[in-house]
Amino acid sequence: MQMSEGFATTAAALAPVVWAIGTIEVQQLSRRLRAWNDEMLQDYNEAHVAMAEAADRGSLARAREGWESARTGWTRRPLPPFGLYGLWLSLSTSMVACTATALRWLCEDGGPGKESGPASGNARFIFWAITLALAFITLLPGYVVTLDSIRAQKRLKGARMAITRLEDEAERRVHRNEDREPREASY
Repeated sequence: MQMSEGFATTAAALAPVVWAIGTIEVQQLSRRLRAWNDEMLQDYNEAHVAMAEAADRGSLARAREGWESARTGWTRRPLPPFGLYGLWLSLSTSMVACTATALRWLCEDGGPGKESGPASGNARFIFWAITLALAFITLLPGYVVTLDSIRAQKRLKGARMAITRLEDEAERRVHRNEDREPREASY
């Protein structure tokens, strides 16, 4: 197989399109994960309020059920499909390489080492600018997904600590209320 001008031009035009489609899909997945995280945060907030307001055994039991449901949701959370991200990264890397190779060949008059006249500096600039831009926009969504995953883990840890503290407070509150009730009934 030999590189031709038509092939190189097609590769330089097609590779970014394939990359863009993959990037859009990964961004859609990231949005779905964020929406799921928002739902889990709402469940946690509801459990938090219920635990903070628990005043008797029944409300404490309902608050614990709410927390258990929220916690189960967090532990069963869909992990970001790292395999998909790996494939997307491979696709992105190969598309950047295809585009860079095609552009480099096109800026070299059809063969290795043959400069294409007086505009070779411009061709190199275009090659490096597009290559670096593709690399940047390839790495940015991966960084965002990684950052979202780290933040979700920190929120879960904070939620667990807060609910444990609230559960202890609710248990003490329920005990105080139970201790008061028999005295009030005996008078």
